[in-house]
Amino acid sequence: MRASHILDGKRRQFNNMARLYSNSQDFRNWAAIQIVLTTLLFHLECESQSAPELCYSVTLAGAFGIEKHRFRPISGYPQGHVLTDMSANVCGIAKPPGTTIPSTNNLWSKSGSTNPAECDDIGSGPQFYGYDFPTGSSSNTGFEQDRTVIIYFVVDDAGDVSLVLTFDRASNGNSGKIMLNIFATSLAGNTDVEFGLRDDSSEPRHGSSGSTMDWNTTSGIMESLYWKWVGCCTDGVVVTGLPESGYSIPFTLSLFENMDYFQIAQYQEKDASVTFTTIDSAKVLESGFTVHAMTCQEYCGFKTSCGACSLDPECAWCESSGTCETIGAGPSTCTGVLNNGSYCCLECTSHDNCTACSASPGCSWDHQSRECISAYQEVGIPSAFCSDLSDFATHEEGSCDICPGPVFNANTSHIEDWCSGHGTCVWETRTCACDHGWWGPECLNECPGGASTPCAGHGTCSGVTGECFCDCGWAQAGCDIATGCPCDGQYCTARNCATICGAKLNGGACSGVYNETAVSCGCRPGWWGSNCTLPCPGTDMVTGDTTNTCGGSGKCGLDGTCMCDDCHSIIADGTCAEDANVTCNNYGFPTCVNVSGTMQKGCDCLGQWTGLLCDTCACPTGVTCNTVSGECNFATCTEGTTYVTHQGNATHNTQCSPVSAECVSGAEYQPAPPTPTTDRSCAVLTTCSEGMELTPPTATTDRICQGIPTDVPTNSPTSSPTHTPFTSTPTDIPSKHPSTNPTQIPTTPPTTSPSTTQPTVIPTVYPTAGTPTNTPTLFPSSVPTQAPTKPPATQNPTSAPTVTPSQMPSSSP
Repeated sequence: MRASHILDGKRRQFNNMARLYSNSQDFRNWAAIQIVLTTLLFHLECESQSAPELCYSVTLAGAFGIEKHRFRPISGYPQGHVLTDMSANVCGIAKPPGTTIPSTNNLWSKSGSTNPAECDDIGSGPQFYGYDFPTGSSSNTGFEQDRTVIIYFVVDDAGDVSLVLTFDRASNGNSGKIMLNIFATSLAGNTDVEFGLRDDSSEPRHGSSGSTMDWNTTSGIMESLYWKWVGCCTDGVVVTGLPESGYSIPFTLSLFENMDYFQIAQYQEKDASVTFTTIDSAKVLESGFTVHAMTCQEYCGFKTSCGACSLDPECAWCESSGTCETIGAGPSTCTGVLNNGSYCCLECTSHDNCTACSASPGCSWDHQSRECISAYQEVGIPSAFCSDLSDFATHEEGSCDICPGPVFNANTSHIEDWCSGHGTCVWETRTCACDHGWWGPECLNECPGGASTPCAGHGTCSGVTGECFCDCGWAQAGCDIATGCPCDGQYCTARNCATICGAKLNGGACSGVYNETAVSCGCRPGWWGSNCTLPCPGTDMVTGDTTNTCGGSGKCGLDGTCMCDDCHSIIADGTCAEDANVTCNNYGFPTCVNVSGTMQKGCDCLGQWTGLLCDTCACPTGVTCNTVSGECNFATCTEGTTYVTHQGNATHNTQCSPVSAECVSGAEYQPAPPTPTTDRSCAVLTTCSEGMELTPPTATTDRICQGIPTDVPTNSPTSSPTHTPFTSTPTDIPSKHPSTNPTQIPTTPPTTSPSTTQPTVIPTVYPTAGTPTNTPTLFPSSVPTQAPTKPPATQNPTSAPTVTPSQMPSSSP
């Protein structure tokens, strides 16, 4: 039976058990059962897949932020590829979909010949490209798209890797141009890398000189790589000879004419299909993109917290070892429970307060449920949580701020709402946007006139201060007194219509509000001056709209000057604009940072990169930062040869110790093999008396003896005696011990009468007062845990045992 069929059956069993328990009244053990079943399914799924062991990602970083897209390489011939077309039978090697791409005999014919003798062996990547057949002068992967660049990684069964780029779709009438720049410095000096297939033999050309370009094996840098094609055909290239992992290839675009989309192809081994992730071409043009290559184990192995690991679709967390494994990268090595996001991490749920929770990597405090949940929060990747109740989770490590005015559920103590139930929580700023008629930090206060008719219906209530800004013709704090002044002019007036207080805006509103009691004019936000007739920079003078006041990134002062937000500065029109981003190194993200108490533009760094521009590696001395993940490249102990004695941390590298020598054959056995974090254990084999070995030893287990092992000391305080010692020796001890022990002890006394002669066998259980219920006649396999400290009481001769020790020991030997 195929492993996938077994897995489907296990899933059905799991679902049936879930329904059974969900319909029953007994939920006590369901959580534990769910964890166990999920782990078993995960192990089976890992073993049922022969997925590629290489994982790739594409990163974009620009003013829009950071985006990351993960994908797996093409490792088998997918459905739809020309080589899976049995009717075409190119080179006589048509492949069923899903057949692993081989490293040899990669035959191809530009004419589509079915005769292998007429074909060339061109390598796995170029064969996948399918140049010139069935569509001439074009790629023939079967997945070409109109006005689209598609990126593939192709890996064969020997681990040879090719990067395949296809441009556009043939016969769509579209002609186009692309100019790429490649900065693959991590491949500098690699002489195996080359342009293994050129769609046109002279391309790529240099954008200025027009000369044919080769891969620069010295530096890995190639600028102005230029392709041009017409409506009949496609264009593209195959880069061959790439390593399996451990490098990055940054691309930028100088020209992208008549093209609209970028797509990344990913192979789905389960059905031999190809899926595509589309990337916004505007982002690609702004920032370029970087392809990272790594093994799947490396990808997940960089994750050091349960939250980051278990909530990544590619990974699963091993609770027992505290390590992250890659799903589908071979049989699991975890000996305990595996968490692939099916439940919240134990290291998170153990915390009962926000401070401890948010300080624990991979955890997030859910303020709504008031529980600690596991979280995956990585720059460029949408946040993921183990709980659906995560709309109000603490995203920033160490932050436990909440929105004001929490409303608690009386029964569960969960938070049901914020802002006193009269507003909306703006979670990014932890502030409230109050509903109409309410004001204050917690939206707890009603506006003048009441929440249903704020400002008497003749003005606008500020949700921040509760102040009413009256319409023209109305005055006082609640806008409930008519001024009687005309409202057909440019300004609003008060005090017998002789005092100007604000400009009249569309809709009848005024930019100022007159307070008869204080005899003063107060300005509406976005306006300034003694009579509130002057707009702040960015305020709309006609409508009074303040959306763009100070550019939306500052506050207007009493003198009409904008006070800009952090990392913003005043520009020519007096409004605020964001400062220019800095250029970050090592895939850092430009942002606003605190430098010695001053906010300025800097970088949010990846992994262990630090510094204003992410150019300093914070790993311990002698340890470098990984070019892909930014995490420390700690030393790796050699499995089976060395083991980890101290895991790498902020102060030192990982320390390895050699695994102890193999246990001595015939003298020792190995009860515990070496693991990545422990040494092997050896123990001395027990020695049995002649003929008394019941079970022979193995490499990992001791031998089992019946009777008296010869190497058990009789005077050892930690061992129990195997027989009762005598001060005088019996004269008729049997010369041989029987080979088996009795399976049942007689329950009736012996029929023989008492004798004064020495006993024929040595008893191993002392009789107690009264008539004994059994009398051992052979050495039992078990050993008494404690010898009696005094002789037994005198027995009735009619029920005495047939054997009597001549002298009892005074203490246990």
